[in-house]
Amino acid sequence: MPSDLTRPPPVQAPGLSKRDNADGSRRYYWIAPKRAVAAGYKPASVVVAGADTTESGRSAIGHEAQRLQTDMLRWLDAQANPVPFDGTLAGLIRRYQTDEESPYRGVKWNTRQLYDYDCARLANGMGQRQLAAVKRADIFRWHAAALAPKPVPARDGAPPTVGPQRVRSAHGLMRMLRIVIGYGVSVGIEPCERLDLVLSKMRFQTPARRKERPTYAQAVAIIDKAHELGAHSVAFGQALQFDCMLRQSNVAGLWRPLEAGEEANGRIVAYGGVWEDGVSWRHVDGEMVLTFETTKRGREVEIDLTLCPLVLREIERIPLDQRMGPLIIDERTGLPYAKYGYGKRWRDVADAAGVPKSVWNRDSRSGGITEGRMAGADYADLAKQAAHADPSFTARVYDRETLEAARKIGRLRVAHRAASAGKNGE
Repeated sequence: MPSDLTRPPPVQAPGLSKRDNADGSRRYYWIAPKRAVAAGYKPASVVVAGADTTESGRSAIGHEAQRLQTDMLRWLDAQANPVPFDGTLAGLIRRYQTDEESPYRGVKWNTRQLYDYDCARLANGMGQRQLAAVKRADIFRWHAAALAPKPVPARDGAPPTVGPQRVRSAHGLMRMLRIVIGYGVSVGIEPCERLDLVLSKMRFQTPARRKERPTYAQAVAIIDKAHELGAHSVAFGQALQFDCMLRQSNVAGLWRPLEAGEEANGRIVAYGGVWEDGVSWRHVDGEMVLTFETTKRGREVEIDLTLCPLVLREIERIPLDQRMGPLIIDERTGLPYAKYGYGKRWRDVADAAGVPKSVWNRDSRSGGITEGRMAGADYADLAKQAAHADPSFTARVYDRETLEAARKIGRLRVAHRAASAGKNGE
């Protein structure tokens, strides 16, 4: 039997329990406290994961255990404090999150997780304020505090520095405040009507749109380096993202938390969740046409993979008898990548391939769209492949080659002037 010295150190997280198997593997369980189970909380226990040999896998185990613990504590709090709305921002947030008719119930689970994070920030930072007493100056100060740069601690003898302004974080906080106040208006909470009007007149700094995007040469370099390092799934994923303009969430899939009492029913269950939203071989027909409904907008895309040479080359590497289940499987676990796992491994490969850190994996989709536009594709067609309802959104957000666009316009204008001069001289 392997000793503990041959196993990675156990993951530590609230409620997490482990079981060492004789073959050297380890399984993890999250167990609800007895007081929660006695009060009626379900599930009493959850199998979190069985593989923890990789950094990404171990991180996913800890994150999932923390999420389960947070859900349980929130449930206990709701049982212990069934208090009516008390007029505070925290009380409004609680009502927004617990009201069965709240729009909070209508957002997708992964969006709800983001909302939970920002709601907690609002409640912790300013939740005790009475809504009737909140003024524009208060909101301005809250935004300024969220925007303030975060100090960077000293490292290797260098003095501490100050990081950049947290524009994206502050903008997210104000967006959540607008959502919660808007909910308050809809349920007739009087102070919210005034605050909704105040917020409608306020403008906050918005995050700058990203300009970086991988070129075709960089995409190929990442694919080649991935194969060299044995990360064949990363090569396949990069090809899908660049050639097919797919989002990372559609390529790697997502792990939706299991609901209480939910059965696997033949689906892939691991890491405390069920895998969904990812591209599978069942989405590819005999004519090599990929038909897939995207997760963000629920719009269907159809892509002829015979016209996607990077993807086609990766498919040809896979034997016919192995073309089943998810397209992207982590070779190290035999499962789809754990949360954050695909992006982290892609970053390691991209670093090894010499791709600047300023280029992110999620930029791959923009790289494909930009290449398509530079090749002369119509924005309406690009929008259809990218599953965008509005071609102007595709142009505004995902086309990231402004210099080449300016050059194209310049060439057209010069040619037009030359043609006009020729006509006038005749």
